[in-house]
Amino acid sequence: MKGFCHRDIHWENVLLRRERDGILHLKIIDFGLSLPLEPSPSPEQNLTSWHASLQVCRNQSYTRFDDLTSAIFLVMRFVPLNPFGAERREYQTLKAEFDQDPFEIFNDELEWIAGLYSEVSLQRTTGYSHTDLFDIFYKFNPGFDPTSPITYRIVRNQLIID
Repeated sequence: MKGFCHRDIHWENVLLRRERDGILHLKIIDFGLSLPLEPSPSPEQNLTSWHASLQVCRNQSYTRFDDLTSAIFLVMRFVPLNPFGAERREYQTLKAEFDQDPFEIFNDELEWIAGLYSEVSLQRTTGYSHTDLFDIFYKFNPGFDPTSPITYRIVRNQLIID
């Protein structure tokens, strides 16, 4: 949906579906909390969660960058990295620490995740650019093609994305 923010991107609202031809498709579901981006919606309740951006945890208005940040946090869970712990009352403090230096917790292979996070943070002030976001992928994987199928294998009944 264009012009809306989802406001609830997390592991239960993102599905991978294998089509009959074997191609995987990523699908976002449950648009129950989504609202138009204009005017920027303000949280009407405390939406602090593991997957929420630092700005949302600080009760700031939602923007497209909050959904992008939630998607990055989702990738971190799949890696798996958990810099925010398990206690809701600690999320904001730990996210503020992470926000100061996101590169600190990533090894060289996963540094692209910190690069994406930093670029999304920068775009909060400079404006949205999907080209700049894709450039992060190209830097770490020169052969990156955002239109290529998701490569995967199934091992012991588990889906492994390559």
